[in-house]
Amino acid sequence: MELTKEEIVSWLSAKFADNFQVDISLIDIRRDFADYGLDSLTAVGLVGEIEDWLGHDLPVMILWDYSNICDLSDYLKNENSPKS
Repeated sequence: MELTKEEIVSWLSAKFADNFQVDISLIDIRRDFADYGLDSLTAVGLVGEIEDWLGHDLPVMILWDYSNICDLSDYLKNENSPKS
């Protein structure tokens, strides 16, 4: 499944708004996840949800390596693009 960056940003924004219990309009895609209160337990759950959505495993530390929706969506877009 090849997704656009906009589709990834939209899905991640909705997921993070739900998990951090904030209105989606308040999600800033360049704001660090830690600013929303991301802890290790929440991160593990979110990574699992992203893996289920994409259909493949991700590095466990991905939310710390790509610490905001913008950076994470760039990574996920590149990882999910067809390889030539």
